[in-house]
Amino acid sequence: MKKLVSLLLALSLLVVAAAAFAENAENSENQTGVYTVYNETGEKVTELFISDNVSGDKTENLAVDEENDGLAAGEIIVLEYSIPAGEDGSHRLTLSFKTEGGYEAAFQTLSIEEAPVTLLAADAMTGATPIAFAAAQQTGTYTVYNKTGEKVTELYIFLTGAEDKGENLAGEEGLAADASAELTKSIDKVLDGSHALTLSFKTEGGYEAAFTTLSIEEAPITLLAADAMTGATPIAFAAAQQTGTYTVYNKTGEKVTELYIFLTGAEDKGENLAGEEGLAADASAELTKSIDKVLDGSHALTLSFKTEGGYEAAFTTLSIEEAPITLLAADAMTGATPISFSKPE
Repeated sequence: MKKLVSLLLALSLLVVAAAAFAENAENSENQTGVYTVYNETGEKVTELFISDNVSGDKTENLAVDEENDGLAAGEIIVLEYSIPAGEDGSHRLTLSFKTEGGYEAAFQTLSIEEAPVTLLAADAMTGATPIAFAAAQQTGTYTVYNKTGEKVTELYIFLTGAEDKGENLAGEEGLAADASAELTKSIDKVLDGSHALTLSFKTEGGYEAAFTTLSIEEAPITLLAADAMTGATPIAFAAAQQTGTYTVYNKTGEKVTELYIFLTGAEDKGENLAGEEGLAADASAELTKSIDKVLDGSHALTLSFKTEGGYEAAFTTLSIEEAPITLLAADAMTGATPISFSKPE
């Protein structure tokens, strides 16, 4: 009797094993589409489905899960859909979506494949198709200042580890010493949102350097000379500075109690350059003002002052330069300008 039970048990195990093997074999013969979906509609996607045009099967809402009530603008999700291997996966599926604002769209000829799929806003469509078979892009914008002390002949920004550096961003003429340039780098978005880029450069004198952990961002970058590095990093995430130097002569006839130089239009005037004691009548002072460089090389600064007797005046188009400046009394002005770019006699 025990032998019979053992035999029946062995047979049942064989049947279960055979069924499991058949199921695994069937599953292994499925063909599966894998889609990296980028939400570039500009708003939250609240509904996202894949449906089978042949069988009529439709997935659950793929935009939501236990933690999220939709796919946020700019977010990425990876979807999979399988059909039996023997069936035609060409133009088999429909991908449909709906946004929080009520915009609805569908692509009815999706194939079983591995592909990036970008969901487009209605005004971003170049034709009748609400999706693009390309990864969404993200772009870094860098204002690069050459403070190496010589011409930069080679300048690249590329994915760290890539063999192809791409275009030489220094151009045919190179980036002159003290010059600046606005550079952009666009790359595919990724699920974790992070990228490691390399910025590398070479100067006319043969100095080469690289920074290998650059992010996609908007940032100023100053290329440093080897002897200007404070550590192992050949760049600084700051704009290069330019400084104006002004010898200011007080010819208002009274003490100047307030004196400021600041970017025209700025709310913060900064430090009172007249000091706690003020600038006495007929006295002079050496003043400096440092500001970030800009691409066009121009700045509009304001020099404003106030005297002990309450006289106030301002000059709103001061440049970054080295110059003498005489503060004039109201009755000494020859025009509308309260200063003179000359040393008093």
